[in-house]
Amino acid sequence: MKNYFAMTVILLFFVNLASANTTSWPLPDWETSSKSSERTQTRQCQKFINFATKSHQLKTDGLLVIKDGLIQYEFYDSKNNLNIAHPLWSISKTITATLLGIASADGRISLEQKLELFYPRSDENERYKEIMIKNLLYLDTGFVWDEGSLDASINSLVKMLYGQGHKDMAKFAATRNIIKEGPSYKWNYSTGGPTITMGILKKIYGDEYNSMPWRNLFNPLNMRNIV
Repeated sequence: MKNYFAMTVILLFFVNLASANTTSWPLPDWETSSKSSERTQTRQCQKFINFATKSHQLKTDGLLVIKDGLIQYEFYDSKNNLNIAHPLWSISKTITATLLGIASADGRISLEQKLELFYPRSDENERYKEIMIKNLLYLDTGFVWDEGSLDASINSLVKMLYGQGHKDMAKFAATRNIIKEGPSYKWNYSTGGPTITMGILKKIYGDEYNSMPWRNLFNPLNMRNIV
């Protein structure tokens, strides 16, 4: 498989990067498991594959399942293949979560740390003071955030990317109102959380920020092109 993210739906199994010497990582390309056909014939796998690739409820451009550094299953629709670069879209959230996990494993940050340590607020909101880094990872910060609306005037994502928040997106996301129940109360899909996470990683790594994703994630996976 070429080093492209050629899919909209990806299942990535990053199996213990620290023990890469015992895993068949892609050098230079991913290898296919000799047991892939056998493994995907189980009832559970077939049910999932049918849902992901044949269901009218879901449009899947591509699906890749990797375990132990080997391809277990690979699928593309008629308009995509392994040689076509594909927009990442929200797969970036998975990459962000992985980079945060590596930073935590390296002792650079703790998931129990408070968000206000990195983005203090002047309004002294007590609920804001309860938000931890792990809430950014779990998408349950409690921020009022709506990015599903077709009305650009209330769509939080549009405001962050193209409106008042575009000059400092992480700060914009960290200054949103918070529901009265506070963090950990409910899950809410938000691009703001991962944006704040990358802002925090930038503060932590400083001058190493631009090289950090390559050193910690892309290079160990032998990825030379992430565009």
